[in-house]
Amino acid sequence: MNIFDDSYDLNKEIMFEDFYECNKIYIDIQFLKDIFLGVILLNINTEDKYKEFIKIVQKNPYRLIEDPSIIFPSLQFGNIQYQDFLTNKENHTNIFKIAPMTSFMNIFLKTIKKIIYMKHRLEDNYIPLTLYINMYPIPNVSTTILNLLKSYFKNCFEDIKIKFLFTKLINIKEDVFTFKQLYIYNLKEFIEHKTISKAFTDMKFLSKRIVAPKTLYSNDAFFKLKLDNVDLSELINRDDIKKEFEYISLYLNFLCKFTFIDPFNIKGEIIHGKKTR
Repeated sequence: MNIFDDSYDLNKEIMFEDFYECNKIYIDIQFLKDIFLGVILLNINTEDKYKEFIKIVQKNPYRLIEDPSIIFPSLQFGNIQYQDFLTNKENHTNIFKIAPMTSFMNIFLKTIKKIIYMKHRLEDNYIPLTLYINMYPIPNVSTTILNLLKSYFKNCFEDIKIKFLFTKLINIKEDVFTFKQLYIYNLKEFIEHKTISKAFTDMKFLSKRIVAPKTLYSNDAFFKLKLDNVDLSELINRDDIKKEFEYISLYLNFLCKFTFIDPFNIKGEIIHGKKTR
């Protein structure tokens, strides 16, 4: 066996580790639909406010925090109003309908395609991939919406199975350790949960792929930067912000296979000033 054979075996081993028996994937709905902007859009009631919304989004399509009073101060729609609207179950279907697809959706579809392809190649006893979509924080969407979402993925991948969850990841009855990949929107809440924190310490997530968006969970830094007249649209490029995410990533990669994705960049129909369907 020559060096090229060794290289092939190594690559095959990496592919085997990432895709073999990747039978169950967990993903929060916020990776697929921009729930935050859905709430904001439903609370814009004048043309002037909509124009201001578009102006802000065009300038700063990436966000590191979900605080409407910071990101959209001129809309006069604060956190309390946001949470009240979000927790009202009667709003959930409309939030889903108006929320734009995230820029991550296409990446995720390509990932699933690769996983299914490699499973077919590597598994002697092929087991269909099951995708668990957690509808929280809008669990009260209509059955019609759930069926449409299921059909969307079924049309993309014939043999995929879709299951829905309706509560926080830390509260689900499903055994989180059976998921090969987890796309977690609120990483802080997850890793700070007592049971989950112990599981990380016990190295139970070592073989799991965990993906999370770059999010700052404290408003303190934002308020300080605003006082210093820092342009919030430039935060993603600041060295101090980059270092904070690098530190978190390095730490978590000792405990699991961790990947940060950039803050969500919403689709072009909003960026270019066109209303969502």
